[in-house]
Formats: sequence, C-alpha cells, structure tokens
Amino acid sequence: MAKLKDFNNILKSQLDDVANEIKSSRFMRQLGEQILSDVVTRVRLGYGVSRDGAGKSKFKSLSKSYIQQRRNKLGFFTRPDGTVVPISTDSGKVSANQLKKNRTYLKRNSIKLASSTSPAKSNLTQTGEMIRSMKVNVKTGKIKIVLGTAENKKKAEYVSKVRPFMHLSRQELKRARLLVQSRLRIILKSKINF
Repeated sequence: MAKLKDFNNILKSQLDDVANEIKSSRFMRQLGEQILSDVVTRVRLGYGVSRDGAGKSKFKSLSKSYIQQRRNKLGFFTRPDGTVVPISTDSGKVSANQLKKNRTYLKRNSIKLASSTSPAKSNLTQTGEMIRSMKVNVKTGKIKIVLGTAENKKKAEYVSKVRPFMHLSRQELKRARLLVQSRLRIILKSKINF
C-alpha cells in the first residue's frame, strides 16, 4: 500500500506542475496574443461575432452619408448655439464661393483613413486607433483583451451595439483550444515520468 500512496503523491505533484505551467503568465500571454491577433485580423477583414462560439458574419454596411464623410465630400460642424450644419462639396446645392469655402473646410478637417480600410469598407478602422489600442492583459491565470484608453472603450461599446466584435468565433475558440492542447502534450511529455 505504501508504494501506491507514493505513486499517488508523485502523480499529484507532477499534475500540479503541469497545471502551473499551463497557467503560467508566459503561456497565457502567448495564448492571449494569438486570440488578439485572430480578433484584429477578423475585424480588419470586416467580420464580427455576436456571441462567443457563434459564427462570424459581415459587419453592417456603412451609411451613404458616412461613406461620403470618409471620402471627405461631406462634413458637419456645430454652431455655438448647438445647431449642426452639414458641409457638402455637392456643387448643385451651394454657390461657387460657398463651395470653395466648404472644400477648404473639409480639406482642413479631413478624415485620414487607416491604410487597412477604404471609405466604403465597414471594418471598424476609420483611423485604426481603437483596434491598435487593444492589448492582452494576463492576471492570475486569466486573459483579458483590453482597450488602451477610456475613449477607445467608449468607441468599442458604441460600435459593438451595431457591429459586435469583442467575442470569439467558433474558429477562434478552436484555434485557442488547439494551442492549449498542443502545449499540454509538450508539458505532459516533459513532466510526467514514472
């Protein structure tokens, strides 16, 4: 009986080592970085996920007026009294003098799109700042994808109402599971000795 008890203690100790290694901050960071990379790639390709484990789906298309804004053909400014005034480069709607002023205003206040997008592409990367600010945070065996600033968190909450993206698709969960399984096999081979 003593030998069986010794075997159980050795096995328990080795399994504890396996658990500690799989929960190590180094491996958790590696797993988190893969997950983050998958999410960023999916978003830049224009796909969202409505809940964890769901399939990915194309983001809702951008509105025509928003596409015009991204092309710097339409803009808005707010007067001191709070009135929102549209600014257009449509020559049929304003005088030649006003058109010149509008073009100058839009050029000065133009939207600089990220290189990973185009005016009509719905992929949450107008400037790319929100997506670039996403980071992996690992604490006590848990992985969190966080956004860098309070402003980016607000943006993410706002866009997620119509274009949800902070969930993992079936494919992304499968890739994460495969990485964990692969790591477990390596650890088990090196740690479990009899």
